[in-house]
Amino acid sequence: LRDKNYSKFLRLDIKWFNSEKEELRLYSFINKFYTRYSKFPDFETCKRYNIITSTPIEPYEFYLDALYSRYSYIQSKKFIKSHEEISNKIRDLILGTCDPKELELCITQFCSDNLLAFQNKKEEVSVTTFSDELINFKYLQNRNKFSTGSYGILTPYDKINESTHGLKMSEWLLITGAAKRGKSFLWINFIYHAWLLSGNPTLISSLEMDSMDEFATTGIFPRLISMISGVNLSMIRSGKLPTNLLNIIDKTMKKYEDAYVFENKNIPPLYFLNGRKNKNLANFKTAIRDFNPVVVGIDSIYLAEPSDKGYYRNDLEREKRLVDERMELVQSTRTIGIDTHQLGKTAIKEKELDIDNIAGVAAWVRNPDLVIALESYHSKNKDDKGEHEDKRYITRLAGRNSESYFRFPIHFKFKPHFDMSEITYEELRTIDDYESDDDDDHKEIFNLAS
Repeated sequence: LRDKNYSKFLRLDIKWFNSEKEELRLYSFINKFYTRYSKFPDFETCKRYNIITSTPIEPYEFYLDALYSRYSYIQSKKFIKSHEEISNKIRDLILGTCDPKELELCITQFCSDNLLAFQNKKEEVSVTTFSDELINFKYLQNRNKFSTGSYGILTPYDKINESTHGLKMSEWLLITGAAKRGKSFLWINFIYHAWLLSGNPTLISSLEMDSMDEFATTGIFPRLISMISGVNLSMIRSGKLPTNLLNIIDKTMKKYEDAYVFENKNIPPLYFLNGRKNKNLANFKTAIRDFNPVVVGIDSIYLAEPSDKGYYRNDLEREKRLVDERMELVQSTRTIGIDTHQLGKTAIKEKELDIDNIAGVAAWVRNPDLVIALESYHSKNKDDKGEHEDKRYITRLAGRNSESYFRFPIHFKFKPHFDMSEITYEELRTIDDYESDDDDDHKEIFNLAS
């Protein structure tokens, strides 16, 4: 409660509190409170519910060690008692007063009760039974009732949300696209929705650019602030925003602050990790441990380095290790990964993309839960076969959770402000000025998306 760190809370096991009813009651209260309100209760709230607390003085690890030592002591007593029962059974067996099956049952029970009792929680092999999973399943389903909207983090696009029901903990979204075709802008749009609109602590890094240059004109932050405020990006890149536009940025952020205050919350933190200095995935693991984000986004993930800087025979071997480690990081930290990667040179304009168009496909297609591509838009108008710079297609290339296929067009405008919204079928007819009998290709796309 003092540190307000959910990852530290997750390290606790409810079994450690079974011997102390008041502690068990406090643990359960915190768990239910966080599930419902997405924050920890303060000490005063605990007091109002007659929950006993005391002011902690020492570091968290001190109490964690004391707690586990007490648990180990209790388990030791149980272990000794069980061992004595087995010794008595063996003695009775020798005297002929005990059935061998009775001894076998006693030993089996002893092993199941004590085999994993003293393993360190950080290194234990996690094994559950069907009954355990059923209890957890019902708990999570009930917990979802307290969440608003989808039980996953919503993306900017209805077609993706309908297909995936939102991005969930320990899932990894990979956004692909050709070089210099706008995938970083699309990535920032996903981050904006996951962080500010969905309300999740978020950590992001670009391995190709800094958060901001020395003139506050380029980088991740200027793009993000343009997207949030609606201030034209070209005006921001001029480096000399007039006072009235700076005031618009302030007013926009104030509206978000007021909205969160209305919900009795604060704007969740957004952390920028310097990608030029922190390319090793070990740095990301440390940052996740220290700042406890829910969403972690890495732009140009293919430029990252595996934690193990060992010898790799070729780029494919290194990339496979990188992909495996990124997936392990998503799963072990229970974060949501939103990263970008490049399409290969095999991606051909005016032809629909497939999974083989991903650069290093053998390494990158195995682990992400969802892979999408940002591709160029070409009009279906017979008189206009050119590429439209102010539009793109988003296409599902691969998934591991049976998501339905989608391919839909989006706006890709920067003037007078950011617009990356989905294009409706009615808009598309107006844009391309179709004859009614020439619509079949786009009708098929919208039907597939639906």
